[in-house]
Amino acid sequence: MRPYKMTISFYSPLVLYDPITLDALVAYVLAKKRNNLAGNFCIPQQIQRRDKEIRHELHNLITHHTPLYPVTMASWFQPLGESVEYLDSWKKRFDSKHSRLANFGKAKRRVNTSSGKYRSYNMPLPAVTIQTGFFAFIGKGAEIVEILEEYIVAIGKKRSEGFGWIKSITLSEADYTCYDIARMRPVPKEIAKKNKIKGEIKYCAWKSPYWLRENMCECVVPAI
Repeated sequence: MRPYKMTISFYSPLVLYDPITLDALVAYVLAKKRNNLAGNFCIPQQIQRRDKEIRHELHNLITHHTPLYPVTMASWFQPLGESVEYLDSWKKRFDSKHSRLANFGKAKRRVNTSSGKYRSYNMPLPAVTIQTGFFAFIGKGAEIVEILEEYIVAIGKKRSEGFGWIKSITLSEADYTCYDIARMRPVPKEIAKKNKIKGEIKYCAWKSPYWLRENMCECVVPAI
């Protein structure tokens, strides 16, 4: 496996509540692939949260056997150039497929979306305009790009509302070391101290699956 720099260009602004880690994105795509969900934006809840086969596939694509074991050698998303944060919004609407759940009583079967509890309204979103950014990683570059291009069209939050849509993905070989990449991602505090990695302290997840509580601890992370 070789070190790579994967550069992503965007059509639209990103909505990010937390930085994206490449191995989390790849694990998401592998779950979609395994469950034949190409073209969809979400993964159903019934997918097992501890899918050993997905983790095995992930480790075959991205290096994790290193002096920093078991930290996966994939960085946070790194913006390139100037980025501007601003407050955008998306329209919260009543979905007509749920009309059967509304209590109409003796009134005409119609949902009033201009007033009352079913009204439409704007939900604020903290967005950031990023034209390009990159992930640094050590792994099988061409295979990762192939599955990303096949199964996703956008990254970040509210993709179905048009945010974070990808314009292009380009791959280039780089000269990153394991320690270079470790400085661009969360590393448990004990491992960071042992390897003399410095940064900010944040309580967050440090390995996939990132939503499990047992995968969270105090980590050293790069300054945002």
